[in-house]
Amino acid sequence: MNRIAFVRDDGFINHCFLPDDQTTYVDGEERDGFEVHFFPYSEDPIKWMDTTFWDFDPGEWATIPTKPSGNYYTWDTTQKNYVIDREAMKREVRLERNKKLADTDWMMVRDTPLETGPVFELKAYRQELRDLMATINFDELEDLSAITWPTPPDFL
Repeated sequence: MNRIAFVRDDGFINHCFLPDDQTTYVDGEERDGFEVHFFPYSEDPIKWMDTTFWDFDPGEWATIPTKPSGNYYTWDTTQKNYVIDREAMKREVRLERNKKLADTDWMMVRDTPLETGPVFELKAYRQELRDLMATINFDELEDLSAITWPTPPDFL
């Protein structure tokens, strides 16, 4: 006895179930916009969905590689692996950079309690943050922890 998996175009399982009558399903057929494939009844369906994908070439189940940490990895159906989404990586860096700028915005108002020296240090730091995106080679960056962020002034 087998379970039935409805597979999306990217090879991942959309949903699965144990049918009452397996003769109404044919392995490899298309149903409701999904490709139908059998998998062993002995497999836990939740675990199967989390750890397995349908590899259309060669046409068999395969284990999903461990997804690297970070919000910027996406599944590439051609490479059958996770790849870096460079645009997502840029967005993440930009968000962090903007947060660091916003954290010091209040110090840049006219009536700031900062004295002249610290204001110049803060302006320099903020300019380094603004220039940061142009200094990073995102085509070669593998991990955001490799980014050298500008050092904030001591008084922050």
